[in-house]
Amino acid sequence: MRLHKALAASSLAISLTLSACANAPSPKSPQIAEDTIFNLTKQRGLPAQDLPNGACGLFLWGAGHGRPLQFFQNAALGDARLALQPDLPARRVSANRAIVQGFYAKQEFTLGDMKVTVDLKPSQSRNVLKGIPVPAGRLVFLEASGRSTIIPVAGLFGCRN
Repeated sequence: MRLHKALAASSLAISLTLSACANAPSPKSPQIAEDTIFNLTKQRGLPAQDLPNGACGLFLWGAGHGRPLQFFQNAALGDARLALQPDLPARRVSANRAIVQGFYAKQEFTLGDMKVTVDLKPSQSRNVLKGIPVPAGRLVFLEASGRSTIIPVAGLFGCRN
């Protein structure tokens, strides 16, 4: 009889504990800011960019259906325009892995207090008049806080004659 009462009391205690756990509020997941770089780049795009006769440029769109123009660079100038802050030129601070004159597979820029890295995997074509496709690449935004955001891109480097 004592054993039966002890088991019943234990069973009741376990049931109450499980019930309390089931009814406890779950920890809230952190809210993601609506103005994160990733969200802004999905919503914003650069307007159409004009390439003067004889000039070459790099155009990068967000990878995926319906993504706007994210990056434009006139090869002769070195600086770039990004959709994140279209009125502020991104200043190039380094360029590596030259593909053709003025076109680099890896570049670094400063944009305000952010560092922006452009890392591309262009096709093997070297015909700038037909365009050099860039089927894969990424823009990496490193904020002063240390937070980084990677945006996959695809695009084209070409010259206008």
